[in-house]
Amino acid sequence: MNIFARILPSSLTNRVFALYAFTLILFVGGGLAVFLETQFKRQVNEKELASVMLIEVLAQSIQDSVVIGDFDSVQKILNKGVLGSQFASASFIAMGGGKLHAENRTRAEHSAPDWVVRWVRNSLDDVNRIISVGGRDYGVVRLEFDSLAAATDLWSLYLIALGGGVASLVMGLALIRFALSRWLGGLVRLRETVETLGTDTPNSSKLVIKHAPIEIQSLVDMVNQTATLIREREITRLALNQRTAQLQDHMEQLATIFTLSPDAFVTFDRGMRVKRVSPSFTRMTGLSEAAVIGLHDDDFTAKLADLCVAKASYLGTQKMTAQLHLKSTTNVEPDWDTIELKVPKGRVIEVALRLSDAEFMSQVLYLRDVTREAEIDRMKSQFLEMAAHELRTPLTSVLGYAELLLTHEFDEKVRRELLETIYRQSQVVTSIINELLDLVRIDSQRGQDFKVETLSLSDVVDSAISVFKPPTGREPPVMHATDTQWLVSGDRRKLGQVITNLISNAYKYSPGGGEVSISYPVELNNGRHLLGVQFCDRGLGMTEQQQARCFERFYRANVSGNIPGSGLGLCIVKEIMELHGGRVELQSAIGQGTTVTVWLPEMVVIDASAHEHADV
Repeated sequence: MNIFARILPSSLTNRVFALYAFTLILFVGGGLAVFLETQFKRQVNEKELASVMLIEVLAQSIQDSVVIGDFDSVQKILNKGVLGSQFASASFIAMGGGKLHAENRTRAEHSAPDWVVRWVRNSLDDVNRIISVGGRDYGVVRLEFDSLAAATDLWSLYLIALGGGVASLVMGLALIRFALSRWLGGLVRLRETVETLGTDTPNSSKLVIKHAPIEIQSLVDMVNQTATLIREREITRLALNQRTAQLQDHMEQLATIFTLSPDAFVTFDRGMRVKRVSPSFTRMTGLSEAAVIGLHDDDFTAKLADLCVAKASYLGTQKMTAQLHLKSTTNVEPDWDTIELKVPKGRVIEVALRLSDAEFMSQVLYLRDVTREAEIDRMKSQFLEMAAHELRTPLTSVLGYAELLLTHEFDEKVRRELLETIYRQSQVVTSIINELLDLVRIDSQRGQDFKVETLSLSDVVDSAISVFKPPTGREPPVMHATDTQWLVSGDRRKLGQVITNLISNAYKYSPGGGEVSISYPVELNNGRHLLGVQFCDRGLGMTEQQQARCFERFYRANVSGNIPGSGLGLCIVKEIMELHGGRVELQSAIGQGTTVTVWLPEMVVIDASAHEHADV
C-alpha cells in the first residue's frame, strides 16, 4: 500500500488521467487479446473445415487412379490439389511403402515472428485420409498446413488490431487529457489561492476557472468567499495592528511623561480606590507606591492629610468634587487647593482634581510642587519690605533736613552741614537703587549683556583700584604684585564692579584703621589653574552665623547704622562671579578681620604661530 502511495501521482488531474489510462489500457489490451484469440480459433476452424473438404475431393480423385495403378495421375492430382491452397504440401503414402509428394509452389514470402509460427504450427495438425476401395486399403493421403502463411495472416491481423487499438488509446488519452486539463486544470490555481489564504500577502484577485464542473465551481465560489472574508479580516488585522502600535507608542509616551514629569498624579478606579500613582508622588510625599495602591479614597485622604500641617491640610477628593459641581462645566482651568507638608518643612503643594467618565477611571488627582514659587513670593515680599526699609531711613533724613531748611533760618555753617547730610543720604539712596537695578539686570539677563573678552587679571584689578578713593585718613591698599600675566575670560566692567565692591567693604568694615591688602593666590584644580584675587582687612570680622548669611540680599552683619550700605554688595559679587564660572570664598573672625577671595578659571591662549612653526 505504501509503494502504491509513493507511485501514485500527487495532483488530482494526473491521478484521474493515470486511472483512465490504466483502465483504457487494461480494457483495450484485454479486448484486443480476446479478439485475436477469437480470430485465431475461427481461422483454425475454417482451415480445418477447408482441409476436410479438400482431402475428400482429393481422395475421390485418387481412388480411381490408385485402383488401376495410375500413379502419374495421382501425382498430377496432388500437384493440382495443393496449388494455390493453404497447404504447404500434399502426399500419398502407399501401403507398400511408396510415396508421392507435391509442394505448393505458389507460396509467397511471408514474415512473422518465430514464436507466432511455432504457436500456429502447434495448433494445426496435419490432415490424413485413408484410401480404401472394396474393403481394401491402398494408402493414405496427407495434407500439411502452411504454418508460415497462417502465422503471417494472423500476425498481420494482430498488427492491424494493435495499431487500431494503440491509435484509439492515444486518441482517447489525448482527449481525456485535454478534458481533464480544461476541467480540472484550475485546481492548481485553486490550490495556490488556498495556500495564500491567511498569509500576510493574500491574493487580491478573484479566482475564475472556466468550464469547471459544477462541484469544482461550487468549491471555487466558496474559496472566493473565504478569500474575501480573509482579505477583509487581514485588512482589519493590519489596521488593528497599526492602531495598536500607535496606541502602544502613545501609551509609552504617556508612561514616559507620567514617569518623568515633576508633577504627581494619582488615579482612582470606579470603586474610588487608588489605582496608580506616579513616581513623582512618592518623591514628593514620601509615601511608597505599595502604601497607597488599593486604598479607598477615605483612607487615602486621611493618610495624605496626616502629612500636612494643620493650617494647610489636604481636604480630600469628596470636598474637591463638591466644589467642582458648584462650578460651571465650561471652566477648563483647574481649581487649585494649596497644602503644606510637615516633612520636609515648608514644602508647598498645589492640588487639583479632574473627574473622568472612563470605564476604568473615576478621577485623577494632580499635585504640583510650588515650594520654589512660594519661596520666591516670600523672598519678593521680603525683598520689597527690606528695600522699603533701607530706602526709608535715608529718605527720612533727606526729608527731615530739607523740611528744617524750608521752615527755619540757619547760619551758613549749619546750613552747609544740613545740605551735606542731605547729599550723603541722597548718595545712599542712589547707591541702593543702583544696586537694586544691578540685581534686577543680573536676574533677568543672566550674563547675556556681558561683553566677554580675554583680560589680564592684574590689569582689571589695577584699573579698579586706580579710580577708588580710600576714606579720608586711610592708606591705599597694599598690593602684592604677581610676576605672571594671568589671563581670564570675562566682562571688564562687571569684574571691575566686583573689585570695587570688595575693596570698598574692606575699608568700611575696618573703621578703626589697619592695613588693607590685595594679593593673587593661585591653585591647581584638575590640571587647570584657578586664579584668585584676595582682599584682607583687619576690621570687625563676623561670626559663623553671620558668615552663613552674608551673601543674602539686604543682610547686614552690622546693623548699628554707623556703617553705610544696603546689604546687596556681596550678593552682587556672588552673582557676577558665578556667571563667570568662578566662586567667592570668605573667611572671618570677630575682631581679627575678614578675607574675601574671588576665583576665576585661567584662560588658555593657543599660540597660532607656534603651531605653524611646529607644522613646518
